[in-house]
Amino acid sequence: MSKELELDLEGIINYIKIRYPVLMIDGAKVFPGERATGYKMLTYNELFWQGHYPEYPIMPGTYQLEALAQLFSLTFLTQQESDTVPKLAGFENVRFYKEVKPGCRLDLEAELKSNRRGLVKGEAKAFVDGEIVCSAEMKTVIR
Repeated sequence: MSKELELDLEGIINYIKIRYPVLMIDGAKVFPGERATGYKMLTYNELFWQGHYPEYPIMPGTYQLEALAQLFSLTFLTQQESDTVPKLAGFENVRFYKEVKPGCRLDLEAELKSNRRGLVKGEAKAFVDGEIVCSAEMKTVIR
């Protein structure tokens, strides 16, 4: 089993080249080449609440998938010492189970399933208060 990496926000941005307002992870624990857990604290100050929807704010599904993809990328980016920028190749079997509202902590889990010839595949899930809110299989290309 790999050594666990505990990453705060500064540690995360050393691996992920995405910045505010699109960075969707506040902290993570990573077992490089295997799996990761992380979280995003969803304050009412997130920019997407302004338009989705002002009278009934819910986190857009695309942002939930972005959070999952960012955490998933840590499972393989932490194995390398380069400025690799992964390119998302697709999502499959995406499911949204519950609405995500302001004030929630979005807990994330990702598992790397395969990494062959630059095509990385995995699965990820998001939870609020222990209940699943989103899940997906994903593919990423790294060069």
